[in-house]
Amino acid sequence: MERTKSDRIYDIAVVGATGFAGSLVAGYLGKHRGTGQFSLALAGRSMDRLESLRNRLTASDPGSTVPPPQLVHVNLLDQHSVDALVRKTRVVVAAAGPYSRYGSLLVASCASHGTHYVDLSGETPWMQRMIQQHNHEARENGACIVHACGYDSIPSDLGVLFLRTVMASDGLDEPEAVRFVPGPTHGGFSGGTVASMLSTFADARKDAATREALRDPDSLTPDHHPLRRRRRRRHDPWLRTWTVPFVMEAVNSRVVRRSNALSGYPLGHDPDYREVISFGSGFSACVKSYAASFGMGLFLLLLLVPPTRMLLSRTVLPKPGEGPKVARERRGSFIVRMIGYSSTRDSSVPRGASAGSAHATTVTVSADRDPGYGATAIMIAEAAVLLCEQATTGSVRPGFQTPATAFGLPLVERLTSAGVKFVRE
Repeated sequence: MERTKSDRIYDIAVVGATGFAGSLVAGYLGKHRGTGQFSLALAGRSMDRLESLRNRLTASDPGSTVPPPQLVHVNLLDQHSVDALVRKTRVVVAAAGPYSRYGSLLVASCASHGTHYVDLSGETPWMQRMIQQHNHEARENGACIVHACGYDSIPSDLGVLFLRTVMASDGLDEPEAVRFVPGPTHGGFSGGTVASMLSTFADARKDAATREALRDPDSLTPDHHPLRRRRRRRHDPWLRTWTVPFVMEAVNSRVVRRSNALSGYPLGHDPDYREVISFGSGFSACVKSYAASFGMGLFLLLLLVPPTRMLLSRTVLPKPGEGPKVARERRGSFIVRMIGYSSTRDSSVPRGASAGSAHATTVTVSADRDPGYGATAIMIAEAAVLLCEQATTGSVRPGFQTPATAFGLPLVERLTSAGVKFVRE
């Protein structure tokens, strides 16, 4: 079980704090500690860089009476170093990727020592391995471990939960289909995200289990149910527009499906959940959708081939630790529409009769911050603070959870107050 509070010197420790994402998370937590509701530690490989970060944080809030964060050296490739930090910490915030390289020892240690954990991983094959290897131990020791607590996959996972809550309040059944449709977005890819993507593609080339995890839509679902999967159509029958898959659907949909399974399958065993970019209707929209699909396929093919993957990583793609200009300048924005379809309230219309007879409910998730960094920092930081509060009240749900099953509507409320808004349209 979880160690007593006296054994936990740090309530929250940000691991990888000197990276671009980690420094934003550390800055947010530092500014929102109020009168010191939780103790904060910054952990990384370079004590000089950690000291520089702490100096920047304290200089940005000169009137604060809260003690500055403590600094901890940690080598994420050394089990003894990782254990030394984890034993002293209540909640670990992992911001150092690729997680398949730098996260495995940390997750194993948290499961072993009953330490709670949140990260920004979108590496589903690695997440699957961690669940398979450590879920039982995490449950036994009271550790709550939650992957994908940033733009991947909080808007998707909590968006579905919020949408279902709104529909239930209207007296509607559970949605028969849910569509995630991104709107105008001002932001860019991070170096860490790109590094994780490149690492996953490199692993897939040589490892059959990784390839299977990338193909399987239920790779994170606890109980596999052999099903004849729905055939994906370019023209979506619910939206009635031409579409292509959203680039992060492969991650987000698996998290949503795991939440559905852990919650008792309220959306059925094969939920009709899709994340798509919509091009509208008509012939020109059809042409645009096919062109976009071809471009995406070509880019993925280039990433799969080692020579072109290396060339892109050296010349075009951002390096780990780098952030896009909008994030460095604290600008950017995003909006996502979550649309749920349920049969009309007319009892003469059978459930699932047709897409055309369905009632559509729409909610939005939005922020005036770059999605991959500014908004992501808010998401994971608020998740960590909520998890810390749950730990003190004994309301933690142990094991490998998802944002929806670990935090639910309380995190929706916190994020809305913090500027990542969940709103009924």
